[in-house]
Amino acid sequence: MRLAILADIHSNNIALEKVLRAIHREKVDQVICLGDVVNIGPRPREVIDRLRELDCLTIMGNHDEWMLKPDHHSRKDTIDEIVDIHHWTMAQLTADDFAYLRSFKQTAYLELSAEENILFFHGSPRSNKDLILAETPDHVLDTMFNGCRASLLIGGHSHIQLMRYYRGMRLINPGSVGLSFTYHPQFGYSPWAEFALVTWQRGRVHFDLHRLPLDIDTIIEDARQTDMPHTEWWAEAWRKGV
Repeated sequence: MRLAILADIHSNNIALEKVLRAIHREKVDQVICLGDVVNIGPRPREVIDRLRELDCLTIMGNHDEWMLKPDHHSRKDTIDEIVDIHHWTMAQLTADDFAYLRSFKQTAYLELSAEENILFFHGSPRSNKDLILAETPDHVLDTMFNGCRASLLIGGHSHIQLMRYYRGMRLINPGSVGLSFTYHPQFGYSPWAEFALVTWQRGRVHFDLHRLPLDIDTIIEDARQTDMPHTEWWAEAWRKGV
């Protein structure tokens, strides 16, 4: 069995299509999406349509949940540009799109064998807003996982690829399809699309992290063809990451 793991697409259909072409060449058996399908990007409906065609298991990201529960989000924690794009994104979606978002799971288990299984989540099993990084201490992770165990723990949300161990379990983040983050020398969006492959073969699990280069000019021009607010602010974040 071969799984393709996607996360944090954020309405970037150009990046999604590039990843899906690569996945097709890898001949995967199943696609798993770890959430944050929409928001902070110009093509929410196109991304939803594409994922719906794939009929893939999708986890509820914090931005997906924000679409469904706009009054439950604290505005003080979010900059004005993202709030405005959120409102614009909501206006783009149809009743069917919202129904699709409501179908997303909080977590999911996949059993590979009696010894190997996978737990999928967005931020953590506790909350899709939890942030897990390479330096997050085990005692902090204990509160996030609260006894949840699996041989392989796979989540998103940070927009940063990760492989580490936690209490004898392997913890993986595939990175972000649509808004990979960089922090050096300053914050920006990295010029690549990220995903992971998990292969179960002959009783063993193998996993690989992938990056595909993106044409930033094409992505920015695609956004300019829409009426998404703050397009130039969004474009500048891409330029900072190059």
